[in-house]
Amino acid sequence: MRLQAIRRPGKHEVGMPAGGYHVGIADTAVGAATITWWRVDDLADIAAELELGWPTRPPAEIDDAPLYLVCAHGRHDACCALRGRPVAQALQNVRPGRVWETTHLGGDRFAANLLVLPTGELYGRVPPALAADFADAVDAGNIVPALMRGRIGLQPIAQAALIYAHDRLGIPARDALSVMSVRQVDAALAHVDVMTPSGSVVVTVAAETKAPAQLTCRGPLGVKSREYRGVSIGAPQ
Repeated sequence: MRLQAIRRPGKHEVGMPAGGYHVGIADTAVGAATITWWRVDDLADIAAELELGWPTRPPAEIDDAPLYLVCAHGRHDACCALRGRPVAQALQNVRPGRVWETTHLGGDRFAANLLVLPTGELYGRVPPALAADFADAVDAGNIVPALMRGRIGLQPIAQAALIYAHDRLGIPARDALSVMSVRQVDAALAHVDVMTPSGSVVVTVAAETKAPAQLTCRGPLGVKSREYRGVSIGAPQ
């Protein structure tokens, strides 16, 4: 489980929000993707229940529609707030009530970062101008390969292979492709078996260390990063 603090886009008042807090648990498992919501007056009460497992109180709602969490954690890195908040507001304009600003999602260098729940897709460098088209694609059950960073629960090599396969095969449907196995050739190359509606394919993924750079607005100079990219796709050997 990963903990995220969320708030609605726009101006924020200090103190407890009117009507209490929203607390949601998202299950991102394929075929069971849901968000279970509770409304609580005191976060300490439900925290104590979570320490023992699942909350004992009845949920206020069980939701499986796309929810958009946009990283706006300016204290972690200014890029996240400067680039994330306009995206959150643009999405709020086209999907009112389905958008939250959230704390750090990782990958500051990809800001604006966005997480779609409950399915668990991560997107980066999302521009506000594409908010409507992006939300239309996600709501239709599709992914957007050009902006996609990965999917929760998969290792980086598998994520890169899945995105590459969606893009090269022209299959946008979220659940149409799945990673079956990863076969590491060496430190710089791997073969990933991906199942498609027409059978399995093999995606070759390369890994390389990028030249030192300043990756984020407040980050230090001379930081190396690891990049994974699909390079070819073909029939199983």
